Amino acid sequence: MFHKILVPLDGSSIAASALSHVLAVTQQHESSITLMRVVEPSPADASVINPTDWQLQRSEASTYLDEIVAECADTCKAAVNNVVMEGPAADRILEHAQAHGHDLIVISSHGKGGISHWNVSSVALKVIHRCGVSILLVRAYQVPEWEASGTIHPVRYHKICVPLDGSLRSEHVLPAATRLAEKHDAELLLVHGVVKPELFDRTPIDSEYSALIENVVEHNRRQAERYFDELSQRLDVSLKTYVITSEDVTSSLHRFVDEHGVDLVILSAHGRSGRQGWRYGSLTSGFIAYGTTHLLIMQDLPWQEIDEGSAAQVAKANQTAAIQRRETYAAPTQQADSW
Repeated sequence: MFHKILVPLDGSSIAASALSHVLAVTQQHESSITLMRVVEPSPADASVINPTDWQLQRSEASTYLDEIVAECADTCKAAVNNVVMEGPAADRILEHAQAHGHDLIVISSHGKGGISHWNVSSVALKVIHRCGVSILLVRAYQVPEWEASGTIHPVRYHKICVPLDGSLRSEHVLPAATRLAEKHDAELLLVHGVVKPELFDRTPIDSEYSALIENVVEHNRRQAERYFDELSQRLDVSLKTYVITSEDVTSSLHRFVDEHGVDLVILSAHGRSGRQGWRYGSLTSGFIAYGTTHLLIMQDLPWQEIDEGSAAQVAKANQTAAIQRRETYAAPTQQADSW
């Protein structure tokens, strides 16, 4: 399922709540877990850094991670190690994940800044939106207090929901979903949303077009039910299937998740209509921004096939130009011959 898991921590119990979910998706002996702490200067003293204070921060971060590793060793058979890095947190997390071939990042929606009005904190959002591997987003505000501050034990998922659109890209999450359902003895809910076609018409549509819409919807509904029947025969796991019809499928899926008490949603980064090069399709982006449950996003594109985005390209160009200027200024000037 997942072999190399990266877990960013910032020293807070809120961020550490992700550890219980790490153990929940770990394959014990088959997996390795890296706990990561990034030491970054505060904006107030970023320009002047005291070397002694900086070394003290690194030492404290290393001690903290050593303690977490020791605690994880009591409940986890997977190999657990840690790393301390310096600089902007999101940048270092992404660099390390790419450089060391991690296939999953488990990150809490909030950290030492506390639970805010934002559904996802800035650091977590930066990591998610620039990441080229699978992500398990733990909603910190959905974590029981005892789980966030107590001994680290794997959580148990009771209901796992997998939205599918019939495409192979959306189906590539099924091996992980079925293994997690079996591991947790959880209900596996497969759901498909049938969209009601929208006609461009400023006046009420007549009966002819209304009947056409209903025929299309009914056809798609039957096809979805047939698809789920075939899928149920292929998958060797107990599951339930649902076909919902709505003019706004995304909202209906969010409502479905809430009404059925789902505690983990598993989505492919892209579906049938996902644009090549974008990190996520529209449905997945909606669950990142507005979802309320823990969210596992299975990335189906490698790093090199994902567009960086205009802002990242400009930032990289500016950084390269700045380095070149520094090298130019630092180069020794050749003295002119004197008479």
